[in-house]
Amino acid sequence: MSCPAGRLTLAGRVSLPLSEIEEPTRLELTVAIGDIENRYPLWVYPAVKPVCPESVHETAALDEEALAVLEKGGTVYLTPPSTPEALPNSLQAQFTIDFWSVGTFPKQEGGMGQLINTEHPLFRDFPTESHSNWQWWPMASQRAMILPRPIECIVTEMDSYAFLRPMAKLFECRCAGGKVLVSSMALQDLQQYPEARALLHSIYRYLGSPEFEPSQEMTIEELSGRASGK
Repeated sequence: MSCPAGRLTLAGRVSLPLSEIEEPTRLELTVAIGDIENRYPLWVYPAVKPVCPESVHETAALDEEALAVLEKGGTVYLTPPSTPEALPNSLQAQFTIDFWSVGTFPKQEGGMGQLINTEHPLFRDFPTESHSNWQWWPMASQRAMILPRPIECIVTEMDSYAFLRPMAKLFECRCAGGKVLVSSMALQDLQQYPEARALLHSIYRYLGSPEFEPSQEMTIEELSGRASGK
C-alpha cells in the first residue's frame, strides 16, 4: 500500500466486536503497514448504572447529617461539585501539565498531573496506570483539593516545584468515629462519560465492601477545610 508523505491516505476501516467483554478492560490496537506500525490504547467499559450502597451516606457537604453518620461509626462518601465555591481550598487541574514554568509564567494554577495508587483495591474494576492516561481525561480536568497536610492519597494531584502543596483528587480517612472517602472529581456530574460511570461504579463497590477500612485519621476541621494554615 502506498502512503505518500505529507498526505492523508485512507488505509481502511477497523471493526472490533466488543460485546463479549464483561468487565472493564484495557486493550491495545496495533495497526501495521509493512514494517511500520502504531499502537493505540483502548478502554472498554460494559454498560453500568452506578448505584450508591444503602450503607453509604453520599453527600456534597460535610454538614450536620454527614457528621451524625460519622459519629455513629458510619460511612460517608463526600463528593462536592468541582467548583471554587464548593471547594474553596482547591485549584483547577487539567489533563496536560502547566506550560513550561510557573516561575516564568506565574498566572498558572500549578497542577502537574495525577499520581495514581494502582495497588489500591478501588482500582480492581478500573484498569489504570500510575499516571493519568486518556481514560482519565474527564476526571483529570476537575479541581484538586489542597490538603492541610501531606497524607496518603488514592489519586494525588502533583504540584509544581514552585509550590509543592499537598493535593489530592481522591483520598480516604477516618474522622469523628466513622469512615470517609473524599472526591473532588464530581463524578455525579460526569455521567455522560462511560469512564466516569465505570469509576463511580468501582467507588461504590469499594465503599460497600469490607475492604473499605482506612487507617489514617483526619479531624473535622481538616476535613472541612477549617484547619489552621488553610
